Amino acid sequence: VKDLPAYLAVASNTSGSTPKDLFEDVAEDLEKQ
Repeated sequence: VKDLPAYLAVASNTSGSTPKDLFEDVAEDLEKQ
């Protein structure tokens, strides 16, 4: 999982939210596409 660009973007941008919350948001966005 850590090799995914989305995960790396989330892991490097943890402002205000936990990495898990941000990752879930990204996952939801990917599902909507």
